Amino acid sequence: MNNKGLIVRFVLLFFLTSIASANSFATPAMDWRGAYVGGFIGGAASTHVTTTEPIRLDNNAYWFRPFSNSFNYDTNPSVIAGGTLGYNWRIGTTPYLIGVEGEYGYIQETGSQVDPNQYPYANLPGHNLVNTSKATINIGDNMGYVLLGGRLGYMQNRALFYLKAGAVFTATRATYISTKTEDMQPAYLNLAGTNHETGYGVGAGVEYALPFEGFSKFFVKVEYLLLDIPKTEYVYGHCSCHFLWRMTEHLSGINTLKVGLNYKFG
Repeated sequence: MNNKGLIVRFVLLFFLTSIASANSFATPAMDWRGAYVGGFIGGAASTHVTTTEPIRLDNNAYWFRPFSNSFNYDTNPSVIAGGTLGYNWRIGTTPYLIGVEGEYGYIQETGSQVDPNQYPYANLPGHNLVNTSKATINIGDNMGYVLLGGRLGYMQNRALFYLKAGAVFTATRATYISTKTEDMQPAYLNLAGTNHETGYGVGAGVEYALPFEGFSKFFVKVEYLLLDIPKTEYVYGHCSCHFLWRMTEHLSGINTLKVGLNYKFG
């Protein structure tokens, strides 16, 4: 099942659960209203990357012409860690609440792949490779990620079940470096660039107020979140012949899972 299918199931389960138990709702043991702050740690699954063969923009020639097959690779998984700041409002006397939340997290997903188009190219007469041609990517770069969004929650005793969605801001840095010999003449290509991305995040979670004396304002959480940054990115650079080239990369979404501890003010 794809990521969107999982999200639809989360939404349906959330509303079916809340409707089924709304009649038995009582004042929750935890007052979820107001401001809160907290931290979290978790993991981000690897991202699938599809990279096109670099193309010369003035005449649409490929770097390893005539071989123009795209190639694929996965980034490494990453630890994520950071903090949240938010505010909740209860909707009248209902068991529902709405909230706003900001989240900053560390993420560093890197990956690389040798361009497979170099091998058949090197076998052509007068062609050769001086070094390995490789594409790399770094998601998060020196920025990590920021999410600004909202939540819709359902309170039941000490538990809060919620859906979460918002805008995601991050950066990706990509490179492609190659040196070859073509018709007995050396040539090199160096593409590099950092893209500052805006996408969306969507997911669901549950929080639980600690029942221990002196810790009534602390609550733990478990949260799943899909970070969906732009699907297509472009990286530009020049070859030794000074022409402008471009590489295109297509990215899948990033699945994350975290645990956290929050403290409510007031």
